[in-house]
Amino acid sequence: MYTAKIKQCVGANENWTSRSIEEFPCIEWTKEEIAYQVILDEKFSIVDDNVNIYLIALENNKSKYFWPDAESNYIEAVDEIESKFSIYWEFWKQYNNFCWIEIIKEYQSCNKWETSITKSSKFFDKSTCMLLAETKLHIYRQVSYDILMLNKLRVREDSAKEHLQQERIKYDELLDSMMINSWYMERISKKWPSKLKNTH
Repeated sequence: MYTAKIKQCVGANENWTSRSIEEFPCIEWTKEEIAYQVILDEKFSIVDDNVNIYLIALENNKSKYFWPDAESNYIEAVDEIESKFSIYWEFWKQYNNFCWIEIIKEYQSCNKWETSITKSSKFFDKSTCMLLAETKLHIYRQVSYDILMLNKLRVREDSAKEHLQQERIKYDELLDSMMINSWYMERISKKWPSKLKNTH
């Protein structure tokens, strides 16, 4: 699965055309670094896709945590976000699994072409991989809180629009009543002189 991408990137590096590859990140490094980067990108993309699904759902369900149709309260929203993006929780565990097990396993299975274990060992430092993962999680957490704030603003704007529409309906009804009353007054005023003709 990864071997073709690795070979393509290594070939592009040898020809000085690595920037022409747009399907995946192709870095200008050694074979070992390229292999690590290709596998890391593929594995992290799986978690990134799961995170994107969560963020899109959070954005699309704007009234989940805010009035008047709230299913939960804001504190539960904070708990949910923290449980998704904090260290040792849901998405952290997924990244950790890839950093600790999956990337090394995939790298070894792609090791049919020549690599140096001494050159590649430094790329499999779990802390470096998890530093990237934790940086991504921090950004995703901030994006989640920003989405919550935007959702609150959108719900408030929707509520204000609904209030204005209700007020407009009331004023329209009042105007209709005034027009009817005006019409009655006009009819009365036209008929009133006939009542005053023979007052003596």
